Amino acid sequence: MLRFAPFLAMLAWVNIGLGQPMASGEYWLDTDPGLGEATSFDFLNQAEVPNTAFNLPLSGLSVGVHVVGFRTRTSNGIWSHTNCSPINIVAQPSTEPIELTEYFLNNDPGYGAGTDANADGTPNVQDAMYTASLASLVPGVNILFSRSRDAQGRWSHTNARPFNVFALPALPEIARTEYFLNTDPGFGAAMDAGVGGAGDVMNADLLADAPGATIGINSLFIRSVDANGKWSHTNNIPVLIEDSTSGLIVRMEYFWDEDPGVGLGMPYDASTSSADLVGEVDQVAVPASFDNNSYHRLFMRALDSRGRWSQTNYRSGIDSIWVDITSDVDQLHSAANISVYPNPFAEQITVQPTDDQPVRVILYDPQGKLVVDRIIRSETVLNLTGRASGMYTAFFWKDLKVIHRVTLVKQ
Repeated sequence: MLRFAPFLAMLAWVNIGLGQPMASGEYWLDTDPGLGEATSFDFLNQAEVPNTAFNLPLSGLSVGVHVVGFRTRTSNGIWSHTNCSPINIVAQPSTEPIELTEYFLNNDPGYGAGTDANADGTPNVQDAMYTASLASLVPGVNILFSRSRDAQGRWSHTNARPFNVFALPALPEIARTEYFLNTDPGFGAAMDAGVGGAGDVMNADLLADAPGATIGINSLFIRSVDANGKWSHTNNIPVLIEDSTSGLIVRMEYFWDEDPGVGLGMPYDASTSSADLVGEVDQVAVPASFDNNSYHRLFMRALDSRGRWSQTNYRSGIDSIWVDITSDVDQLHSAANISVYPNPFAEQITVQPTDDQPVRVILYDPQGKLVVDRIIRSETVLNLTGRASGMYTAFFWKDLKVIHRVTLVKQ
């Protein structure tokens, strides 16, 4: 229900009082309370007010015709005629949820007897979608009708939409299907695909021979002829022919994170690798620059005797390797079952995998020089006699996905 409505008042009167400007105005609804007793409205002082506008409150008015009266007064107190205008208050219709939406084709079966469109339960089905069966229709113009009924049993208008149904011509059977590679030998002269005797060969399987195909991309063409001698379009798809022979691996290389270019990675001799986890990365250098708590990726690829490189693969299918900061040797034992003692040390440190699993130990001195890189399977003493004092960076690689980084101090 509207609470206010703008109202344009057309005011006209005989100007009495030697052109006195209009000072104020007032209006009333249905009953005139008397001059000066109605609801006032303001406007600028002017000699004539043929047009003015004010908000007319409508709250509380009953549905039907009402009368609004209005008048103005000059600055010396002279009132104009009282002008009256009728207004009509219309009840706002209530919106009810849609209870049923139905459709029918061509002939109206009667309200409620159409096909349910399953678009009910909402107050607005303007954008609802449904699938109408056209199986029983004859070729030509047909009409699709639809309508809805709300929860109070009120029906909408019946909407109509014409559409055209076309008759599909009868298709003759496929007599022969043929194919060829790269060069067209002419209609009927290609290799028989063994597909015929059907009206549709879209999903037929073809096992194509490839005599004369070259290594690389080739084009496979296929077409059909029907029982009336009419050929289809000649369709083609690209086919990759690969060399099935194999060469010997002559080089393997790896790199961390960023590819330096094919042939520029670090060399890797796969012939010396063992079968355990540590053995898979026993030749891979771990840079001393690896930051704590960071992810890194290890890539590998191979070159064969024919000069062809393999794809560049993650090592052992590992998506990334986590370099874990381990604040002290006690935490290293807790996280990886590796004992390292003492720390700080004087000349020697002892490394022991307490679960009897192999671990790779990589140790850099304070100047960043690699001083230890070995696989340890049991309690082992590392002799660092004569090495510089200071902070050593140690990597312990046991699980392929985690490298533990620990700082050791030589006194």
